[in-house]
Amino acid sequence: MEIAEITNSLKTKIEEAKKISGLDSKHFGFKNWHATILNLLRNLPSNYLHEINDFKKLAFEDTKFHRGKKFFSQTDNTKYSEDLASAVTILKKIVDPSKVKKPKGDKGTPAKKAPPEENKKPPVTKPLQKKQDDAIAASVKNAKKPKTSKDVRSPAKTGKASGRKKKPVK
Repeated sequence: MEIAEITNSLKTKIEEAKKISGLDSKHFGFKNWHATILNLLRNLPSNYLHEINDFKKLAFEDTKFHRGKKFFSQTDNTKYSEDLASAVTILKKIVDPSKVKKPKGDKGTPAKKAPPEENKKPPVTKPLQKKQDDAIAASVKNAKKPKTSKDVRSPAKTGKASGRKKKPVK
């Protein structure tokens, strides 16, 4: 499939999202809509991978345990509507990245400028140790010595293992 075909199909699926907004995540209409979108997203090139993964992360149903409620009611369908709105924005980003609304916090403020070079400080470098003996002496001075015999590590055992016998090498 070409990208133009995929984007046209996604545009129709965005319009269908308005129709299925009154349903729930277990309804056949929603399941069909979701499966066709996943099939369309599989055909997209790898530069849309971030948006595809965002869409796949949407659960569309509340997975929390609600004490005292035996059945899930249609009025408790807030998670479905929130995820459906998120799915529509993700699909719009795929179809036309320039038409996507910016988040509420970002109102077109320009990015922070780097401070002028006059105020920049040179990076601090640590002096290298000239002698290797100094490094060894410094590490020995700071090492903690074990106080009891329980803290001392036992030496490795030497000798052959008494397990399987090896075949003689020819």
